[in-house]
Amino acid sequence: MRSLKRWGILAVITIIGFTLTSCGGEEEDLETGHLGNKLSLSGQVYDTEWDNNDNPIFIKINANISIDPEGNAGGNGSVKNGKLSFNIGTPAANNLTDINDLLETLNAMGDYANVKSNITSVKAYRLNNIFTDHSQLARGNINKKGNEQNGSSIYEDVTYVYVNKDVKITAKGDKEVNEDDDWKYTDNFKDICLSLKKGWNVIYQKNNRVWSTNNSGFYISTRTQTITVKNPSSMKWFLD
Repeated sequence: MRSLKRWGILAVITIIGFTLTSCGGEEEDLETGHLGNKLSLSGQVYDTEWDNNDNPIFIKINANISIDPEGNAGGNGSVKNGKLSFNIGTPAANNLTDINDLLETLNAMGDYANVKSNITSVKAYRLNNIFTDHSQLARGNINKKGNEQNGSSIYEDVTYVYVNKDVKITAKGDKEVNEDDDWKYTDNFKDICLSLKKGWNVIYQKNNRVWSTNNSGFYISTRTQTITVKNPSSMKWFLD
């Protein structure tokens, strides 16, 4: 099984009841993006196969899987008959790291400049995957149409982040263009503006890609990446 993470799909929220627009133009969903001091996760778990055109096929699993509490900052839960149930409160102090670790992670996710937080005394914990006794669980989604020559795709991923105080993270996105005689790749990275609240937050990464091949065989691919505070209901749990 191929990992969803390799597609760069890339994390949660108290109800506030309104939305605001982030630096990149995407809406941050503050009603579901901030989850408070306790994180409760659940849902069907899927395995993934791929057809001849590299399109995903989602397969429900019906297995029992144990969660590793040591690998999840003390969080506990299980997968029973293919259904996940996982809970974690405030991570232990020894699991929290300086906000700079989170800033470095965001910086590595694309071509970003001046990644910074409005305060530096924040401690954070990032729950990217849930570790089990033999694999990891990741939450994301794939929508892909077309073939290798012409098509489009949307890859989505969420990471759950705990912070011990309110903090705002910003970064300036850039554009990367690589081309040769018979192809051109363009990657657009939208500005980042994340308003994280004390407790758990969801950082949502979305990659929208369109590609085409003209009559002379010239291949063009354009990808746009946004990172916001959001918790879309379309996400699925996958064995990663």
